[in-house]
This record gives sequence, C-alpha cells and structure tokens, in this order.
Amino acid sequence: MTWLQSKVTRTDNRLVSVYSLAKFECELCKQSLPNNIMIGEREVNFVEFKRPDEPYIILEKIEENPR
Repeated sequence: MTWLQSKVTRTDNRLVSVYSLAKFECELCKQSLPNNIMIGEREVNFVEFKRPDEPYIILEKIEENPR
C-alpha cells in the first residue's frame, strides 16, 4: 500500500486539492493492479484521499498513452 500511495501526488492551494495518479501496474511485468479489493463484505482502497468537510465535486480526467 505504501508503494501504491507513492504513485499519488497531491497539490494544494487555498480552495482545491488536486490528486494525480500514475497507472497502477507492476513495474516488472506491467500487469495492471486494482484500485481496491474486497475483504469480506468491506471494500478497501489501496490509496487514501483526504475528503473535505464542505460539499465538494469530483472531476476526473483519464488519459491513455498508447504503447
């Protein structure tokens, strides 16, 4: 989990926190890794995000780089 968390960068300013994530994949074989897993009936995220107390909106941009 520490290794996956190291693939996340966070930039803060007064009103916004921006998280940028590298693709979760094995550095040796390039196999994609999941963002979360199920343990019993509980979903566990590999990366934790700080959520604001106030109402907020999430915007997402996904970029695929062809190999």
